[in-house]
Amino acid sequence: MEKTFEQKAAAVLKSMEQDRQKLLTRQPFIGLILMNLELVPMPGNIVHTACTDGRRIMMGVSFYAKLDLEERLFVMAHEAWHCVLLHGTRLQTRNQHQFNIAADLEIHFILQKEKMKEPFVLPHDMRWDGLSAEEIYEKLGHKPPRKPKSGASPNDGKFKVPGKQSEHIQGKDNGEGFDEHVYSDWESGSMPKDATEEGKCKQGNKASEGEEGHTQSSGNKGAGTKSSDDSKENGGGANTQDKADAGGNDAKDAGSQGASTPDFQTGANKPSEGGDISETPAWDQQAVERMRRIVIQSAQVMERTQGHLPAHIQGIVKKLRKPELPWRDLLRQFVTSCYGGSRRWLPPERRYVSRQLYLPSYRDNRMNAVMAIDTSGSTTGDLPQFFAELSSLLNSFGKYDLTVIQCDCAIQHVETFSDTKRFPRNYKWQSFGHGGTSFMPPFEYVSEHRLRPDIFIYITDGFGDAPEKPKSFPVLWVLTHDGNKPASWGRCIKLKQNAENNYGNQL
Repeated sequence: MEKTFEQKAAAVLKSMEQDRQKLLTRQPFIGLILMNLELVPMPGNIVHTACTDGRRIMMGVSFYAKLDLEERLFVMAHEAWHCVLLHGTRLQTRNQHQFNIAADLEIHFILQKEKMKEPFVLPHDMRWDGLSAEEIYEKLGHKPPRKPKSGASPNDGKFKVPGKQSEHIQGKDNGEGFDEHVYSDWESGSMPKDATEEGKCKQGNKASEGEEGHTQSSGNKGAGTKSSDDSKENGGGANTQDKADAGGNDAKDAGSQGASTPDFQTGANKPSEGGDISETPAWDQQAVERMRRIVIQSAQVMERTQGHLPAHIQGIVKKLRKPELPWRDLLRQFVTSCYGGSRRWLPPERRYVSRQLYLPSYRDNRMNAVMAIDTSGSTTGDLPQFFAELSSLLNSFGKYDLTVIQCDCAIQHVETFSDTKRFPRNYKWQSFGHGGTSFMPPFEYVSEHRLRPDIFIYITDGFGDAPEKPKSFPVLWVLTHDGNKPASWGRCIKLKQNAENNYGNQL
């Protein structure tokens, strides 16, 4: 008799729970992480393979049912590492297809260190080991590495060609990995502009009832056909259960380690009744903070039970224990701390009192700001995002005067802006200079013109001669992604290339 979707989902859920226990024995750290994530079987028309939203590990029932034990453990660990590394929050303005590849490769190098069997690996440069997804993204460029032509040695050149791949875990036609990535900017009813219909988790669409009574995504083209195919694959759940039994007994024994696991709030596991993965926001701040706590607590358990953490896990946990703020927040903090206290509230506006409206008035002292730009050539690519943020910040403070100084080894150009001639978000600056670099002239200009700045911002790569003594006014060095702080004084933030990642960038 043909099994219903609910029966298949129940069998897959049981297999997922046993596989989680198996990983708790083999890979204790990632097993502890999985103990605090909800396991959810999903209809194949909604989740084709596997994905996570930072709270749940979601598996397509038909997909998971076909995998053998080693393949299932790989998929579970892979999705859990997406959670640990907070990949769902790190896309920013990057191309999604390219970042999907970079994120999967960051996990690949970790699984290598975990000595875990990988049935699917994307082509890659072996020298990328230890790089973050953001750094791999930049290495990929616009053309991700492809396999060498037939007949070439697997290790010819710098790109490693994976060995025999899984029969069931296949990459996508566009060159990405097997799983489906969900990001924090997938607001309800929308998807990233460059997201394709193929291989993506469908969320935010209004649901409609499927043929078997489970929810389908109305935005999934061709969903009806695929749903029907998934639901008619006989023995999917039983097949999974048979394969899981090989490790099932061992998994039960591994459950005895549960006493050493943190007492986290684990979501109730049950077969998905609705199937809509947009029930909770993807990778919202609450999910991020919860995952950060889970990772730290899991690391503490590992340290107590095993005495140490592997080096590659230590680095990840260290970043999460001391999360650093993105440069935008650090810039706002700097400006506010230097000038925010000068705003004074006054008695109510007199012109409104006659109308019995007691509206508080305030007077802003005029903020005097200076921005120096190193035009040596290495800073130009990082400026548009910084100009947009600074413009928004200055205009939110009311009255201001901004002097923009372009300088290489000498001052090349000076412009002024104010609340009456606003510094635009899309400041179309014309670069002057491009000679050597010296940081002295802008400070000398400030002294000669008696500007008395409330804040002084210097955008540079940091390579040049800077004054030895600190100034009497607050100075913020804004460095390019590969820059170095040029002086021992002043505060410093670093811009990340193509938008910062969530690990932060304060120096």
